[in-house]
Formats: sequence, C-alpha cells, structure tokens
Amino acid sequence: DGPVFMQTLKDSGVVGLAVRYDWKALEPTKDGYDFSRVKRHMDLAQSFGLKFVIILEDKSFQGKTTPLPAYLMANPDYGYVNLSGGYNATRWNSFVHERSKLLINKIGQTFDTHPAFEGLGFEETAPNMPSNLVTVPPYDPALYRDKIIDILTTASNALPNSEVFWFMNYLPGGQQYL
Repeated sequence: DGPVFMQTLKDSGVVGLAVRYDWKALEPTKDGYDFSRVKRHMDLAQSFGLKFVIILEDKSFQGKTTPLPAYLMANPDYGYVNLSGGYNATRWNSFVHERSKLLINKIGQTFDTHPAFEGLGFEETAPNMPSNLVTVPPYDPALYRDKIIDILTTASNALPNSEVFWFMNYLPGGQQYL
C-alpha cells in the first residue's frame, strides 16, 4: 500500500486498483463507519493518477475470519459458516439487506464525487451454503435474486457518477435467476 508499490503499478500501465474491504472494516460498530483506510488508499491512487474501485466483502473463504461486523455475527440469522470454512452474510435476510443498503449509501455520500473513485463491486453471489440452509426457509432463490437487484439499484442510485457491479456465479435452487 505504499508509494513504491503504487509507482510500480503506474509504470506498468495499470490504470486503476480494485481493493477489497471487509464490511466490518468499514462499519466496525453499528452505524459507526470508518472509511479512513479507503480514503488513504484512494488518495494515494489519485496521487499516481490511478482510478480506484472498492470491492465490498460480506463473505469470506476458507480459513478467513468473518468479514461481517460483530453486531451481525451476534445473530445466527444474519451470517453463517459456509462450506469452504469462511463466512457469509445472509443477504436475503431483511435486516442484513437494510444494513448493507445503509453502508452502500454512506459509501456513495463519501466517495461518489472523489476524482479517483471509479466504482463499487460486490463479492460473488454464490452463498456456498450447507444443505440445511438451502432447504430450510427463509432462503429462497427468488427472494435472493430480488435482494441482489435491490442492492444493485441502491448502489446505482447512491453512486450516480460511478460504476457498480456484482460477481454473479451461482444461486442454489435457482440458477435460472442469474
């Protein structure tokens, strides 16, 4: 994250950076947002003439700690251990969904007009759920699809000057919804 690395990127012809941030790093406490690390990275990218993309992580993979804030992990309805040994937010849960929209709106208010800010991306759609979570409500592929569309709509509205994207790759019980 230092100047030597950034100069190497600039010299290589790279036009921008995409940096992943766990949800808990951006909202360490409920309604307590901390974008200082993002701002530092974005300002550094700008100083080298590079564009900057935030990848918001609400899931993790094998061996990684939860990317979710403690207030979400305190309730088993809001997050779960996935099949690869990481953690996922239950994106289709109404509370988790509303909390993520608040975070996205705050990101938009903070960064959408920053000259280096290029966009916001979301970690892949595959929930990688144990079979008991796939077969027991409230998971429903149509509901999950609707929540994804709503998040993308929220992000597009919150970030009118920026790009918004989601890595789409799997929806258990509803591949046709992709």
